[in-house]
Amino acid sequence: MKVLFANTEKRGGAWIACKRFAEELQNQETEVSVLTADDLKDSAIFGRVKRMLIETNQRSKQAQWQSRNPDYPGVFTLESSAMANGLLDRSNGHDITHLHWVSYLLDWKQFFTQRDVSKPLFWTWHDQNPMSGGRHYEDKEEALFSSPSDPLEQEIWITKCELVSQSDNLWVITPSKWLANLAKQHPAWSKAEIRTIHNGVDTKLFSPGDVSIARQALDLPAKGTAFLFVADSLKDPRKGGDLLNAALEQLPDSDWFSISLGGSSPPTTRGNHFHLGHLSNERFLPLVYRAANALIVPSRVDNLPNTAVEAFACGVPVIAFNTGGLGDIIDDQTNGLLIDTLSDDALANALGGLINEPEMLSLWGANARAKALDEFDIAKQSTRYRQLYDEALEKA
Repeated sequence: MKVLFANTEKRGGAWIACKRFAEELQNQETEVSVLTADDLKDSAIFGRVKRMLIETNQRSKQAQWQSRNPDYPGVFTLESSAMANGLLDRSNGHDITHLHWVSYLLDWKQFFTQRDVSKPLFWTWHDQNPMSGGRHYEDKEEALFSSPSDPLEQEIWITKCELVSQSDNLWVITPSKWLANLAKQHPAWSKAEIRTIHNGVDTKLFSPGDVSIARQALDLPAKGTAFLFVADSLKDPRKGGDLLNAALEQLPDSDWFSISLGGSSPPTTRGNHFHLGHLSNERFLPLVYRAANALIVPSRVDNLPNTAVEAFACGVPVIAFNTGGLGDIIDDQTNGLLIDTLSDDALANALGGLINEPEMLSLWGANARAKALDEFDIAKQSTRYRQLYDEALEKA
C-alpha cells in the first residue's frame, strides 16, 4: 500500500499532526510519502512566470474580498492553486491520497475533475474550510450549509459543493466529533464516509515527569501554581490571547505564575509571567508541560488542538472554554475544566478557583494521562487510519 500525505506548509498544528501520523504509519510498515508546497517549486522560467501570474490574480481577489469583509479576522483562501498539476501528478502514483491542510496546494476544479475516483481520497479536516466559501472558521456554523451572500464566497461554495457531489470514494476524517457533526449536516459532504480519529501524540516522549526538575531546568519559580499557554501567534482573535490577558490581570498577585510558549510576545505584561519563546526541537516540549500545573486553551473556537493532547499525555489538565472540539478532550472536572461562558471574567473565576488546589489539579492530571494513553496514543490512532485504509481499498 502506497499512501501520499499532502500538507501545504511544514509548520502549524496541521503539519505537526500530519507529520506524526506519517512517521508512525511508516513505523507500522505502511509506505507513506509526504508532499508539501516546497516540493512543487518549478525551476523552469515558464512555470515560475505562470505561477506568479496565478498568484497575483489570487491576491487581487483576496484583497477585494477583504475590502468587503474588513471585520473578519481569520484566514480566507480560494479554491484555486498555482501548483495544481503537482498534487494531481503525485497522487496518481499512490493507492491512497490523504490530504491535510492543503489551501494554496489544492486546486479544487482540476483535482476533483481529473482524480482517479477508483482510488480512495482521504481528507483530514483541520478546520472548516472544505465546507465553506473560503473562510477557515465561520462565526456562525449554520453559514456552512447554505450559499453565502458575498459573491466570491458564493462562487467558491457552489464550486466546492458541485465538485464534491459529483465525486466518489471520499473519506472525511475529523479530529473532533464537533467537526464530524458539521460535516454530516453539509449538503455536499454528508455523502462522504465521515469518521472521527483524534490527533495522536507519542505518549512515551510526552509523559509525566518531575515538576521541580522541569522548573529548575527552565529557570522558573519552584513554588506556586503554574498556568501554561501555548500558541504560534497571538494575533488571531480565535486563539483568545486577549481573553487570557484580561483574565490574568484579574488574578491576585501571589501563589501563582504563568508561562507562555510560542509567539513573538507574551500574552501578558504581569511581572509573574515567563515567556519562553519558540522551541525548535519537539523533544524539549514535554519539559515545559511538566513545569505547569495546568494548560490554558482560551480559544473562542478550535478543532482538536495538539497542545491539549500533548498536555494530557504529560499528565497536565487543561482549562478551556466549552467550544468546538475541546469537549472531545476534556471531561469537565475530571481531567480539566470546561468553561461554558465565553468571557475573560469566567476564565478569571475558573483560574482563581484553582490557584490553591494543587491536589485536585494533580488528580485531574493523572486522569488526563490515563485518557491520553487510551484515546490519543499515536500508535493506536495510526492503527485506526491503517484499518480505514484497508476498508476503503476493499470497498473500492
